[in-house]
Amino acid sequence: GFNVVSSLRGTETTKGMKMIMLSAVDLQSPYEQTEPPEDEPRVDLVLAKPIQASELLKHVGNLIG
Repeated sequence: GFNVVSSLRGTETTKGMKMIMLSAVDLQSPYEQTEPPEDEPRVDLVLAKPIQASELLKHVGNLIG
C-alpha cells in the first residue's frame, strides 16, 4: 500500500488524486498525529478493514464532494 501511494504521489498526473487507504493493520503510527511524518506517503483518509460497502461509499462521497 505505501509503495503504491508513494508511486502515485510521485507522478505528475496522479499526485493530487484523492486516496483512501484500507488496512487490516492498526495504522495509528505513522498516522497518529494530525499530519504523518514527512517521509511517509500521504493519503486523505485511512480506514480499517473490514468495512461495510455503505460506509466506504459515504467516505468516498465526502472526499469527492
